Amino acid sequence: MGTLYHEAWWAKRAYEVIEGPDHPAFENPVRRSAMRLADEIGEAPVMILLCATAPGAGTAQSVIPSVQNMLLAARGLGIGGTITTLHPVVDERTKALFDIPDEAQIVYCVPLGYPRGRFGPLSRKPLRDIVSEDSWGSTPDWIE
Repeated sequence: MGTLYHEAWWAKRAYEVIEGPDHPAFENPVRRSAMRLADEIGEAPVMILLCATAPGAGTAQSVIPSVQNMLLAARGLGIGGTITTLHPVVDERTKALFDIPDEAQIVYCVPLGYPRGRFGPLSRKPLRDIVSEDSWGSTPDWIE
Protein backbone atom coordinates (compact mmCIF):
# COMPACT_ATOMS: atom_id res chain seq x y z
CA MET A 1 0.00 0.00 0.00
CA GLY A 2 2.91 2.34 0.70
CA THR A 3 4.12 2.12 -2.90
CA LEU A 4 0.65 2.88 -4.25
CA TYR A 5 0.21 5.84 -1.91
CA HIS A 6 3.62 7.22 -2.89
CA GLU A 7 2.70 6.95 -6.57
CA ALA A 8 -0.68 8.60 -5.94
CA TRP A 9 0.90 11.45 -3.99
CA TRP A 10 3.37 12.28 -6.76
CA ALA A 11 0.61 11.98 -9.38
CA LYS A 12 -1.22 14.78 -7.55
CA ARG A 13 1.96 16.90 -7.53
CA ALA A 14 2.23 16.54 -11.32
CA TYR A 15 -0.95 18.64 -11.64
CA GLU A 16 0.90 21.40 -9.80
CA VAL A 17 3.95 20.98 -12.07
CA ILE A 18 6.03 19.82 -9.11
CA GLU A 19 8.42 17.24 -10.44
CA GLY A 20 10.58 16.27 -7.49
CA PRO A 21 11.62 16.77 -3.87
CA ASP A 22 13.96 19.67 -4.71
CA HIS A 23 11.10 21.86 -5.99
CA PRO A 24 10.77 25.24 -4.15
CA ALA A 25 7.24 24.25 -3.03
CA PHE A 26 8.86 21.97 -0.46
CA GLU A 27 10.38 24.92 1.38
CA ASN A 28 6.93 25.06 3.01
CA PRO A 29 7.08 22.90 6.18
CA VAL A 30 3.57 21.51 5.65
CA ARG A 31 4.47 20.32 2.15
CA ARG A 32 7.74 18.85 3.44
CA SER A 33 5.81 16.96 6.08
CA ALA A 34 3.33 15.69 3.49
CA MET A 35 6.19 14.51 1.28
CA ARG A 36 7.72 12.67 4.24
CA LEU A 37 4.36 11.00 4.86
CA ALA A 38 4.27 9.88 1.21
CA ASP A 39 7.77 8.42 1.59
CA GLU A 40 7.10 6.66 4.91
CA ILE A 41 3.39 5.74 4.88
CA GLY A 42 4.24 2.14 4.02
CA GLU A 43 5.86 1.80 7.46
CA ALA A 44 2.54 2.39 9.27
CA PRO A 45 1.53 -0.80 11.10
CA VAL A 46 -2.14 -0.25 10.23
CA MET A 47 -3.68 1.23 7.10
CA ILE A 48 -7.44 1.65 6.94
CA LEU A 49 -9.27 2.28 3.68
CA LEU A 50 -12.63 3.89 4.34
CA CYS A 51 -15.02 3.18 1.51
CA ALA A 52 -18.47 4.33 0.48
CA THR A 53 -20.85 1.74 -0.94
CA ALA A 54 -21.31 3.71 -4.16
CA PRO A 55 -19.41 6.48 -5.96
CA GLY A 56 -20.36 10.12 -5.52
CA ALA A 57 -20.13 12.91 -3.00
CA GLY A 58 -23.37 12.01 -1.22
CA THR A 59 -22.26 8.55 -0.17
CA ALA A 60 -18.71 9.69 0.51
CA GLN A 61 -20.04 12.29 2.98
CA SER A 62 -21.37 9.47 5.16
CA VAL A 63 -17.81 8.29 5.80
CA ILE A 64 -16.58 11.59 7.24
CA PRO A 65 -18.10 11.25 10.75
CA SER A 66 -16.77 7.72 11.14
CA VAL A 67 -13.18 8.67 10.34
CA GLN A 68 -13.35 11.63 12.73
CA ASN A 69 -14.59 9.39 15.55
CA MET A 70 -11.96 6.76 14.74
CA LEU A 71 -9.11 9.30 14.87
CA LEU A 72 -10.37 10.79 18.15
CA ALA A 73 -10.57 7.31 19.72
CA ALA A 74 -7.08 6.44 18.43
CA ARG A 75 -5.61 9.64 19.85
CA GLY A 76 -7.17 8.81 23.22
CA LEU A 77 -5.14 5.58 23.13
CA GLY A 78 -1.93 7.38 22.16
CA ILE A 79 -2.16 6.27 18.53
CA GLY A 80 -1.54 8.78 15.77
CA GLY A 81 -3.26 8.91 12.42
CA THR A 82 -4.16 11.23 9.60
CA ILE A 83 -6.74 11.50 6.85
CA THR A 84 -5.29 11.06 3.38
CA THR A 85 -6.75 10.43 -0.05
CA LEU A 86 -5.58 8.50 -3.07
CA HIS A 87 -5.29 9.61 -6.68
CA PRO A 88 -7.48 7.92 -9.32
CA VAL A 89 -4.29 6.66 -11.00
CA VAL A 90 -4.00 3.96 -8.28
CA ASP A 91 -7.71 3.37 -7.62
CA GLU A 92 -8.12 0.26 -9.76
CA ARG A 93 -4.96 -1.42 -8.40
CA THR A 94 -5.88 -0.58 -4.80
CA LYS A 95 -9.34 -2.08 -5.24
CA ALA A 96 -7.84 -5.21 -6.79
CA LEU A 97 -5.30 -5.55 -3.96
CA PHE A 98 -8.03 -5.53 -1.29
CA ASP A 99 -10.92 -7.10 -3.27
CA ILE A 100 -12.94 -3.88 -3.07
CA PRO A 101 -15.86 -4.02 -5.53
CA ASP A 102 -15.78 -1.71 -8.54
CA GLU A 103 -18.98 0.05 -7.46
CA ALA A 104 -17.44 1.09 -4.12
CA GLN A 105 -15.53 4.35 -3.70
CA ILE A 106 -12.32 4.60 -1.69
CA VAL A 107 -12.87 7.84 0.22
CA TYR A 108 -9.93 7.97 2.62
CA CYS A 109 -6.71 6.14 3.34
CA VAL A 110 -5.83 6.41 7.05
CA PRO A 111 -2.46 5.25 8.39
CA LEU A 112 -2.38 4.53 12.14
CA GLY A 113 0.56 3.92 14.46
CA TYR A 114 2.41 5.00 17.55
CA PRO A 115 4.17 8.32 16.89
CA ARG A 116 7.96 8.51 16.83
CA GLY A 117 8.17 11.96 18.33
CA ARG A 118 6.29 14.27 20.65
CA PHE A 119 2.61 13.43 20.89
CA GLY A 120 1.01 15.10 23.86
CA PRO A 121 -1.96 17.23 24.70
CA LEU A 122 -2.94 19.84 22.15
CA SER A 123 -3.19 23.48 23.03
CA ARG A 124 -6.30 25.27 21.89
CA LYS A 125 -7.36 28.88 21.78
CA PRO A 126 -9.90 29.88 24.42
CA LEU A 127 -13.51 29.66 23.21
CA ARG A 128 -14.00 33.40 23.80
CA ASP A 129 -11.39 34.01 21.09
CA ILE A 130 -13.05 31.84 18.43
CA VAL A 131 -16.81 31.74 19.13
CA SER A 132 -19.32 34.46 18.33
CA GLU A 133 -23.08 34.52 18.85
CA ASP A 134 -25.64 36.50 16.84
CA SER A 135 -22.94 38.71 15.30
CA TRP A 136 -19.23 38.56 14.59
CA GLY A 137 -17.15 39.37 17.67
CA SER A 138 -20.08 39.11 20.11
CA THR A 139 -18.98 36.67 22.83
CA PRO A 140 -21.84 34.45 24.08
CA ASP A 141 -22.93 34.88 27.70
CA TRP A 142 -22.36 31.19 28.39
CA ILE A 143 -18.60 31.59 27.81
CA GLU A 144 -16.79 32.80 30.90
